[in-house]
Amino acid sequence: MVASKNADTFEEYAVEVAERITTQNNIIIGSSMGGMMAVEVSKIIQPKSTILISAPVGIHEFPRILKFTKWTRVHHAVSPRMVKNLNFLANTFMGFKDQNQKKLFFEMMDKLGPEFIRFSIKALLDWKNKERPSGDLLQIVGTKDVLFDHKKMKEPVLLDGEDILVALIALKKSRKLSIHILRQNLLAKCNEYTDFA
Repeated sequence: MVASKNADTFEEYAVEVAERITTQNNIIIGSSMGGMMAVEVSKIIQPKSTILISAPVGIHEFPRILKFTKWTRVHHAVSPRMVKNLNFLANTFMGFKDQNQKKLFFEMMDKLGPEFIRFSIKALLDWKNKERPSGDLLQIVGTKDVLFDHKKMKEPVLLDGEDILVALIALKKSRKLSIHILRQNLLAKCNEYTDFA
């Protein structure tokens, strides 16, 4: 995702993204916060499929800590300058297994910059969605994801023993794995539709 100068929410940002999509029958893929954006974009362009990796469909899949933080509205007091000092929260939300995961995460944060991170925090905690995306939905999540619990999701594809970062890294590094998971899931869905025909 790239920063927007005009959007304050995922919904507003999704309108900007959707305006750039000129094709039909799309498959939208988003991971983590990008998954939430994929949900919002899918509500506008109504794609063929939406694939979410370590991401919720809506706020009903948020963990208690995010719901509590959302309720306190403390995120509205966070300035771009303060973002750097909130790094300690990443340990709670991301559940790093080792220093390499931690390093990778903070390198990504540095590249995004404080303005975009501030937008992300605010947009995430102000998100109101409770609707499933249009078209077919596939959620992929690690069984040890500390942020998004697979038990709150409806029929996700589980990566056994993986957390949020490992799930993302594994899928980004292994195109074959993601294609295999998608193929298996789409075949299963086709078989379901055939049974009802």
